[in-house]
Amino acid sequence: MAPPLRSIENELKKVEPLYKTRQREQTELLEELNQLSYRLGMEEDNVRPETDQLLSTEKVRVLEARRLKLDDMLQKRLRQAEKWQSDMQRFARKVGNAMDMDDENLKTILQLDLSKEDVCLSESMMSSIESYYTQLHEMYNDLVQEKEFRWTELYSRLSELWDQCHVADIERIIPESYDPDRHTERDFEEMSTEITRLECLYEARKEVCDILTKWKQKWAEKMAIEEKKKSAEYFQNRGRENNVFLDAKIERTLNEFTLPKLLKSLINAYDSYRESHPEDEIRVDGFTPPDYVKWVIDEYNASKEVERKTRRLRYDSHSNLSHCFNTTSTSSIPSMITPTKRIKNGPKHSSPKQSTPKVRSADKKNTSRRSLLKTPRFTRSPFRPKNKHT
Repeated sequence: MAPPLRSIENELKKVEPLYKTRQREQTELLEELNQLSYRLGMEEDNVRPETDQLLSTEKVRVLEARRLKLDDMLQKRLRQAEKWQSDMQRFARKVGNAMDMDDENLKTILQLDLSKEDVCLSESMMSSIESYYTQLHEMYNDLVQEKEFRWTELYSRLSELWDQCHVADIERIIPESYDPDRHTERDFEEMSTEITRLECLYEARKEVCDILTKWKQKWAEKMAIEEKKKSAEYFQNRGRENNVFLDAKIERTLNEFTLPKLLKSLINAYDSYRESHPEDEIRVDGFTPPDYVKWVIDEYNASKEVERKTRRLRYDSHSNLSHCFNTTSTSSIPSMITPTKRIKNGPKHSSPKQSTPKVRSADKKNTSRRSLLKTPRFTRSPFRPKNKHT
């Protein structure tokens, strides 16, 4: 049997590794709490024991819960501060010289690595970052509004010139709205250059472009009238908006007079332009202006022909189905097996037709009476044997 002191020493040696592990975990927990408190700008109570004794289990649980709370608070502040910093850097790139770059605190906030362990994100620090963020955001919004207004004016003029010069949609690559993250001052310069080029081009081609514009407007009127006529209410509701006779007159004038006259004027104007500008060939969707008008008319006629054939096919298919599923009674169909009496056709759902009584003539009546009074003559049956003369 071992002595009691030796047994105690053996037990202490067994629990010593566990004690060191717990002591190391306790030290790490306390150091982490101190670091979190420093980064949050908070004063942490000194809970470190004066001796090497371990904290109680309940105390360790309280400290662990506090560590989780402080860590969550730090992560939220860090995400918010980094977002403000990222937006401020973007604002600063746009604002440029309008920003006060002599402010050292602003420079520090823009360049500081907020994720470092020695950066304190206290409440006062967060308030300072938010204040600079608000200031730069207001400057950025003012600048964006100014550039949006400038962009809208340039785009309005550019869109007008696109329509006047009949630029194809695929060539209108400049967007309608201003994007502060993508557009720079160079884009404004390119828009101004394009406007100047189109203005010069329109002045040279003004006669041809104006006639083509007028033809497109009249063609749009024709299409609008035809679109109204597709509605079933157009011919029923003849109010102020649906003047059928007036629309018919306008459409007839467009088809027979206005559009052909404009096409003829366009051909003459384009020929004159080609004589004075032999090296410049106007193109509208890949066609010359007269050919473009003819192409539009050909496409219109082709679509009308397709619609006509479609209606004809629909009508023919409906007629064939009506023959297959008609309401003819089977009694009126002659039987191919047993001959039946054909029933005379008459109105449906009506009372039977009254038959007119036949009236015999007097001669026929007398003849039939004489035939009844006449003595019948008996003839010998062919099966009766003849009398034998002996």
